[in-house]
Amino acid sequence: MAYHGAVKTVLAGVVVYPFTWWSVVNAGTDGFAGTFETILRERRIGLVHVNSIVLRDPLVAARRLGIPSVLHLREIIALDPDLAERIGLPAEQIAAEVNGRCDFVIANSQFTLAQQGKPGSSFVLYNTADATAVDRPPRPRTGPP
Repeated sequence: MAYHGAVKTVLAGVVVYPFTWWSVVNAGTDGFAGTFETILRERRIGLVHVNSIVLRDPLVAARRLGIPSVLHLREIIALDPDLAERIGLPAEQIAAEVNGRCDFVIANSQFTLAQQGKPGSSFVLYNTADATAVDRPPRPRTGPP
């Protein structure tokens, strides 16, 4: 929970609750409880951002409430048969459903964008890190090795 405490200093709030990844064997948490919809309404969220195609429920909730959504696409489902099997659908259907759920796609490379971009609503944002900011000495270990 240290992470949540740190991000709370720069965010309006943090909500933590259990939900499931997208899979045809699981109908999805939001289809039943509507928890994401409740959070989005109560907190007056104006934009939903997810960073993986397996995070279906926030996109479904945003669509139902008319809230714009962005998928930060990292997966190339056509080249990831294990993920397609875990979701339980053919890669082409997964790509189509994902594109139908979000308003915009931010891909992490031109190749990823070419595999599953959303025509007219897709952009590339490369994975980057500030080398100076992340060049820190290791923290001392606490706890068992």
